[in-house]
Amino acid sequence: MEQFSSNPVISVWWEAERTMLTENTRNAFLCMEWIDESRSDEFHTSQKELSELVSQHLGGTVRMEVLDIHHREMTLLG
Repeated sequence: MEQFSSNPVISVWWEAERTMLTENTRNAFLCMEWIDESRSDEFHTSQKELSELVSQHLGGTVRMEVLDIHHREMTLLG
């Protein structure tokens, strides 16, 4: 019989639990993936909305970066 903790669903749950935002979270990195280049407007609208929600509901400071073939890395401030 397979160990309960080795079930892929449980592994995903543990990963989500480990990275969950809580009242004690002080630094977080949120990532959005832009796959369909024809949906540029939706991507930028979603990015702006997420930024506003983080500021309003979490009191966070937001810095947005878009990584692509021309901008392959960014520096995380900590």
